[in-house]
Amino acid sequence: MLESTERDVVVRVLRDNIFAVANGGATVQAAIGTDLAAQIPDAPSAQLRTEAAVAFCERQPWRGQGEHPLIDLINRVRSLEPSIPKIILRLKAIPLPPDPLQAEVLDNGTLFLGRDSLRTLVQNLWAPAGRCVLRINGGCKTGKSHSFRFLQFLMLQNKPIIPVRVEKPGPTIGAFEVAETLLKRMGCSTDNPPKVLNETPLRAGQLLADWVLNLGLRTKPSNWWFVLDNFDDEALPDDTKEFVRQMGLQIANGVGRSSMRLILINYKAPLPRELKRLQAEESLPYDRQQWLQLVRLYYDRLAAPFAPEKQQLARDARDQTILELQGLPDEKFLEGLSDAVEDDTDALTA
Repeated sequence: MLESTERDVVVRVLRDNIFAVANGGATVQAAIGTDLAAQIPDAPSAQLRTEAAVAFCERQPWRGQGEHPLIDLINRVRSLEPSIPKIILRLKAIPLPPDPLQAEVLDNGTLFLGRDSLRTLVQNLWAPAGRCVLRINGGCKTGKSHSFRFLQFLMLQNKPIIPVRVEKPGPTIGAFEVAETLLKRMGCSTDNPPKVLNETPLRAGQLLADWVLNLGLRTKPSNWWFVLDNFDDEALPDDTKEFVRQMGLQIANGVGRSSMRLILINYKAPLPRELKRLQAEESLPYDRQQWLQLVRLYYDRLAAPFAPEKQQLARDARDQTILELQGLPDEKFLEGLSDAVEDDTDALTA
């Protein structure tokens, strides 16, 4: 964000007037807020603390056009150096990056077309008072499990979520194994688990959900989104079924209400009545013609900034891909669509 010469000036002025003075910490808190200021790494010298603070602020997301924590911090010293106002003007003129919620290609090149309902629901879920349970249902090969990649992508774009997933490996997986797997993937210790061997399924589900959520709340940050994939199975042990329900209930009724969420992929079983108004659902019907239209629109947007001859290459690739997709059976259609469009995107943007 800052150019090299700008960074030298900014670091020097901030160091001399904020980070090297006794009340500098209070000034930083007033500029960017207590929560962000608390996350700035500590360092043994004013120079290193200043460099760490500037680098930390640069990594933060934009709040809006011209609104950014780095600008807030630099504003505190704008009158102390003639070049600072010009630096602030340049930063404020930087175009906002594309909204990650509307991304059609994720960070690893994965295609993610459509899904307008999911994009809207996710934005509601990460609000502190938003809904706390999301079901994602649909037919076979409609992209349900693909949703986890989208959540991971949002996390990498500094959105306030940390998704962690367990996919049901088989109908015999017990609640303890699910809870333990979640905690390990969260990086939490599993050394002191609750004793559930002789408990009823209800009590075991309660204790294990409490274990996961309490340990999750001790992490910083604690905005875990627990993704349970394909756990709607009558053959599952009763304690596993109860664990799923208790995760939803305890998130809704506990201290994790503002930050934790439960995402249930391929789950149609009833949830406790208390969650009726706190859950949402994305339904993924399979509609081949709708997908083909999304592909056509995607190629048009992809080609828009190209020179005329390259736009023609994009149109030719689009027509060839659509022709090939029309010949695929339903069970291979979406996988074939993703592979073909991702390959074309790589070739056209190389």
